Amino acid sequence: MNYALRSVDHSYVAEENLMGSPRSFYPRSQLLQRGENKLPDSALYNDAYRASLGFKCYQALQDINYVKDTFSNRIQYSAIAIQDSFKNNYRMSLSTYYRDYSQEYGSIQKLIGFEGYLLVIFEHGIGVAVINERILAGGSDGEPVFINTQNVLPEELTIITDTYGSQWPESIVKSEAGYVYGVDTVAKKIWRVKGQEIEILSDFKVNKFLIDNITLGERELYPTVGLRNVKTHYNNNKKDVMFTFYDDMF
Repeated sequence: MNYALRSVDHSYVAEENLMGSPRSFYPRSQLLQRGENKLPDSALYNDAYRASLGFKCYQALQDINYVKDTFSNRIQYSAIAIQDSFKNNYRMSLSTYYRDYSQEYGSIQKLIGFEGYLLVIFEHGIGVAVINERILAGGSDGEPVFINTQNVLPEELTIITDTYGSQWPESIVKSEAGYVYGVDTVAKKIWRVKGQEIEILSDFKVNKFLIDNITLGERELYPTVGLRNVKTHYNNNKKDVMFTFYDDMF
């Protein structure tokens, strides 16, 4: 036994007050015949190494099987950035600057901003969030009147599609023309979005090729170098979009 890992046990407060000394062990303390030294040996380890205690410990736990919090659908934002300001507000993210969305369409895979909107791509769906949304209050002299709200992100997203999305963040890319491309390995589709409209690019022969060659399913969520991955490339010079995938797990 490594005596350097043992320490004096002060957990028995009443016993220490009665006997005048805490529980210890030999040779840490001298072996004497006096009554105050006839105490059980201490089993208390040093605080940095202790694995057991000489008294009961009660931990307050909730009466459930386990607690697991996931924030895969949380969007957190910073304060408004002011141009040429001395203080960089991009670094200011308070604890209340966030919005949680439902897991109905899976986890959020990527966020892409365009024209004041935020494109939210889930595993099995695509939504649009209006940043600093304004409410139409009425009109005056033929012009609409809006009211600004304090909500940076809306409570509910405008869902473009509840069928197609992507489980692979690297398969989602934005082109110079404003189109957002992605690959859905579950639905076996290649899609693109511009604004709030979605278009399926893989039909006929391309769709059959994806069905015959992509076996990635719901459980394949993480890439493995050289074996499993889906990635989309955009060539800015040729204005081409290229889709590549590895599927060599079997």
